[in-house]
Amino acid sequence: YSIFRKEDSKHEFVGYVGVAYHQEGQRYEAEFYVGRQFRGQGFCTEALRNVMDVLFAEGLSVDGKRILLEEIDATTFEKNVSSLRVLEHVGFKKHPNSPAGMWRIHENSDGSVGFTEKIVERVLRKEGMIE
Repeated sequence: YSIFRKEDSKHEFVGYVGVAYHQEGQRYEAEFYVGRQFRGQGFCTEALRNVMDVLFAEGLSVDGKRILLEEIDATTFEKNVSSLRVLEHVGFKKHPNSPAGMWRIHENSDGSVGFTEKIVERVLRKEGMIE
């Protein structure tokens, strides 16, 4: 999804937010980018939060089929403080036993967004990170 400034009459491009499917790990990963001049102004946090809300509420449409998502990952460098803040503000939590930079968000059965050890353990097993 493209991000544009709404108060700007030029509709200047700010960045994008999206989700990619990683076949090797059978998982979905959030992606985002905001141009340098727009960083630190909340554009990315607002856009990512809205996209995550839509994905959990409506799912994805792939080849005419609706896919309901239960969890979405995000990866960033530990030193990328700005991206870490965005992920934290949106509700992503760091995997306690994962390689550096792996974060996860999921929808609870009551519709709230959160984090559980059970999901992390299942994914880490599936991806061969633990036995």
